[in-house]
Amino acid sequence: MTENIRNLKLIKIDAASRQVLLQRYTEYANFEFRQRTFMEEEMRTRLSVKDPSELPAGYSIVKAMPNREQVPEDAHQCHYCTDFAYFSLINCTNCNINYCIWHNVHCGCNVPAVQLIYRFSNEELRSLKQIVKLAVKQDRAKAHPAGSSDSSSLNL
Repeated sequence: MTENIRNLKLIKIDAASRQVLLQRYTEYANFEFRQRTFMEEEMRTRLSVKDPSELPAGYSIVKAMPNREQVPEDAHQCHYCTDFAYFSLINCTNCNINYCIWHNVHCGCNVPAVQLIYRFSNEELRSLKQIVKLAVKQDRAKAHPAGSSDSSSLNL
């Protein structure tokens, strides 16, 4: 999916479909950002140690997915709902279970056994949105050359 967004200029797609892509991506990304914020705070409350200094060396509540380009998009399935956890997932090393970011941790384990794993950083998700937003803006410029007015907005 993200490869397609990165190469949006090369893909034949009509302006209306690009607009829908922008709307859907914006909705999904905004929801993802809210869930990440919620889960990061939730994970801080799930510490199984009395003092954060007792966490294993190098542990972080959030971790970037290693070798994400080699990980198939459908490699991580939520144990609870069986949906694919593409942008983010929660991994429990005790139970060897993954959860999507929407289903929290149902196994009952706490940090440090549980960790948030992000395939893409927040900055990367925002960058992908900008690529789609620019493509929609270019479509509008072609449809409404300089001097014509377009009352629609790109404030998504």
